[in-house]
Amino acid sequence: MADLLPDGEQELVSNALSAAVRENKTAILIYAQLLHSQQREFVVCQISISVAGNLQFVYVSGSTDALGFHESHILPLTMLKLLPDEEQEPVRDALSAVVRENKTAIVIYARLLHATRRRFVPCQITVSFANNVIVGGICEASFDIIGETARDRTAEEVIVVSTEHTDHPGMVGYPAYNWTGTQFARTILLLQRFSSECTITNCSNNAILDNETCIGQSIFKYAAPQDEDSSFVGDLRRSKPEADSPANIGFTYHTFSLRPAGGNQQGPNQPMFLGASEFRVSAVGFTTSDGIVLVLKRES
Repeated sequence: MADLLPDGEQELVSNALSAAVRENKTAILIYAQLLHSQQREFVVCQISISVAGNLQFVYVSGSTDALGFHESHILPLTMLKLLPDEEQEPVRDALSAVVRENKTAIVIYARLLHATRRRFVPCQITVSFANNVIVGGICEASFDIIGETARDRTAEEVIVVSTEHTDHPGMVGYPAYNWTGTQFARTILLLQRFSSECTITNCSNNAILDNETCIGQSIFKYAAPQDEDSSFVGDLRRSKPEADSPANIGFTYHTFSLRPAGGNQQGPNQPMFLGASEFRVSAVGFTTSDGIVLVLKRES
């Protein structure tokens, strides 16, 4: 949504949405200016938003390695339902801060319910945010190695909410100065991790790529010729598929030139401000057990 708002209203709307999540509101009305696609100017709008204050899952991958849940069983649940009572508020606060400050490479250590073991197990949760979507990955972890994994060392921030380690101060790591707090348009892509083409399976919005025509396409199709040989996505793809490997693969930061049309005619949903045939984007990538999460941010 941020890319549709004037600069002076982006932070206000972001704060309103963060408060809605933090205070567990179910529906809010926001009056703000939004960019009209045909008039090419900002017009006053009433925005009705249904807020999942309990952090409802809207999509999960087919992998059940981490918590033992089948996809159909975990979708009706909420993030808070998987947490012990005493860790629900700290996790909610951490995720509210991710939304409010527009963070993109966060690690949270908490205990989550395991379906088959029927107990809470320590987990490392990876979190990124773009526009109105929180996306992340979960892998089982040991609290004894906090700060030692490649993911921890490359994270913007490591937050420890587990009540078993309340004395751990957490960590502030990679200085993501050009990410946190910035309001440039962002898109989250989910890629097939073990496909040589790194096929796009999900696109969170229409801010950078046409979110209909890019599905099923290779991410490399959209890289400018001079950047096609870039290895940052390939390094994530070629990582080993062991269950514990995601934690051992750090966040990857990269900047490259992107061609939104992918060398083809632009689709009907191509964002109107992408008139340029090529522009620079920054990317943050990380792996899950069966995929790659790639957050793209258009540079000014």
